Amino acid sequence: MEFLEFREYLTSGSGFQSLQFRIIEMKLGLTDRFRSSFKTKYFTETMFKDEQSFELKQAVNEESLLIRIEVICKIIVLIVIILFYVEMVGTHL
Repeated sequence: MEFLEFREYLTSGSGFQSLQFRIIEMKLGLTDRFRSSFKTKYFTETMFKDEQSFELKQAVNEESLLIRIEVICKIIVLIVIILFYVEMVGTHL
């Protein structure tokens, strides 16, 4: 779900809250590569200005939680493969 789908229900909400939502999206892994280039430019250049735009662009370029979890999963898979290999070689000695 994108923020703009329910933004109208937050009538007293400020742009700062919108920025927070976008930053949370970025930190969780919903990067702008999943959006059309129009939406990316809309958020980073139109909807947010100056310091907020800079903060959002900075969050876009940081490593997300999703990326970190993917790396951890790959490491776990490698460890399992190594342990399996060690077990197989050990039984043939």
